[in-house]
Amino acid sequence: MRPATARRVRALATLVVAALALTACSTTVNETRNNAACGPFRSGATSDAVTARGTSSQGPTVRFPTPLRAAGSQVSVLRQGSGAALADGELARVGVSLFSGVDGSALQRIGYTKASVLPRQAGGTNSLDKSLLCRRVGERYALTSSAKSVFGAGAVAQLGLKDSSTLVLVVDVRARYPGKADGVNQLQNGSLPAVVTAVDGQPGIVLPGSPAPKGERSARVKAGGGATIATRDRVLVKFSQFAWGATATVQNDQSWTNRTAFAIAAGTASAEAPFGAKLVGERVGSQLLYVFPGQQAPTVWVVDVLGIIRG
Repeated sequence: MRPATARRVRALATLVVAALALTACSTTVNETRNNAACGPFRSGATSDAVTARGTSSQGPTVRFPTPLRAAGSQVSVLRQGSGAALADGELARVGVSLFSGVDGSALQRIGYTKASVLPRQAGGTNSLDKSLLCRRVGERYALTSSAKSVFGAGAVAQLGLKDSSTLVLVVDVRARYPGKADGVNQLQNGSLPAVVTAVDGQPGIVLPGSPAPKGERSARVKAGGGATIATRDRVLVKFSQFAWGATATVQNDQSWTNRTAFAIAAGTASAEAPFGAKLVGERVGSQLLYVFPGQQAPTVWVVDVLGIIRG
C-alpha cells in the first residue's frame, strides 16, 4: 500500500470511530426497501442502487454503480430484522462498511468482530445515528448520504473528499441495548457523592459535606436485573468521570457527549477504565459509583452497565 493511501485509510478509520462517535415508531410486517413506514429517511434511486451479499469478519460484499450522487440522505432495507424497533436514545451494536460513492473504493469496515465493536446511539444529529431509528436487530440497510451529513463540515477534506461527496454505508444491526441503566434505585450512602441523572440518563454528582474517603469505595446506585457479569465478559458501558475537589469537576463524559458506549473487559482494570476489574458479579442494568484515590484529588466514576457483548 502506498504511504499516501495508508495515511488516507488510517485517517478515515479514525473519523469513523470518532464521528460515528426522534421517537420510537413501528413498522408493518411487509416493510420493503421503501422505508416509508418508519424513520427519518426514505428510500430512493441512490440507496436502491446498493446491493450487499454475505457476511464475514470483513463485512458483506457490496456493489453499486459509480459515480453515485445522493440527493439528501436515503435508506433502503436490504434484509429485514426482527424484534422491537430502535427508539431514540437506545444503543445498537452495528457493523458498518463505508465506501466512496465517487469511485466505489472501500474506505473502512468496522464492527464485525469482538475486537472492533461499534456501538451507536439511535437519534442524534449525524445521518448514521438518525438512520438507526426504527431499525431492528438482524436488519441490514444501505444509507447513502453526503460526507458532511455523516462526519460534519470539513471532516473529510484531508481525504480528498468534499463535504458534498456521496458516501455509501451498508449497516448491519447486530444487537440492541438500552441507552441508560434501567435498574431499581437504591438508598445512597450519605458519605459518598449522590448521583443525579438527566432525563436521558446522563449523570451528575453532588458531593457530601464529609471529606473524601482515603481508600477505594463503591456503591450500587441502581440495581439491575439482567445477566450477571463474569470474568472475561466484554461489557458495554457508559461512564462519567469526576474530580472530587472543593466542587465536583467533570473530567471525562465522552460516552454521553458523543452518544456512544464503550466495550470494557470485565476482570481487568486499565487507566481508561479502572473500574473494569470490579464489574465481575454485577448485573446488567445497574448503575455503579466508584471512588478511587488520586494524587491531587479522588476521582469518582459513575458507570451504567448496559449489556454483555455476545458473538
